[in-house]
Amino acid sequence: SDDFALRVEDYDSANDLLVVQGGGNIGIGTAAPLAQLHIKGSDTTDQVIIENTDAVADTAPDLVLYRNSGSPAINDYIGNIVFRGRTDGPGDADYASIRCRAKAIAATGENSELAFFTMASGANTNTLMMKSGKVGIGNDDPGVLFVCGTINTGADAAGLSFAHGTHDGQLTVQQKTSSNEDVFQLYRGTVKTCYVDSDAAVFLTDVYTSTAGSANVSVAD
Repeated sequence: SDDFALRVEDYDSANDLLVVQGGGNIGIGTAAPLAQLHIKGSDTTDQVIIENTDAVADTAPDLVLYRNSGSPAINDYIGNIVFRGRTDGPGDADYASIRCRAKAIAATGENSELAFFTMASGANTNTLMMKSGKVGIGNDDPGVLFVCGTINTGADAAGLSFAHGTHDGQLTVQQKTSSNEDVFQLYRGTVKTCYVDSDAAVFLTDVYTSTAGSANVSVAD
């Protein structure tokens, strides 16, 4: 029902400050709430503030999205945050969203995914996916993304390095800080197999025979 169970207005009855509809919807700043809690305002100040004054270090304000299902299942959406705005259509569009979904629900063996969607040419596009400890950019089923080193585009950039703790290889791109320093290096384990020096000359320096017996083509300095 849209009948009011409670209605609070300002002194001249020009504005509804708080309404509680008979069906249970609560409106703050609106007499026609469209959800269980609908807050409406035209000012530019913060519309929602959660404040915690406890001095304990781990007692920060909490915002919890709790999916309390009596029959939890794999691929259940646990929580969504939607960034919605108007278009010139007229109409509304979900310009971005963050969605969490359960991927495994066994106790102590839970897995999940957290997906960041953005609008691209009118389509909601999966832009960043974090899934069971893996990260994908533009990919909804990522492998492990491991970045070891520094990514920095400033004048003092240390360089960029990709490595894996168990696999035999590493790629390093670094800033030139001296006239004889390599700017690109490729390693097999600890052996530098390829590099580009400060004069942009390319060197292949190591011959490697695989376990299958085939040798890689190599040009050494």
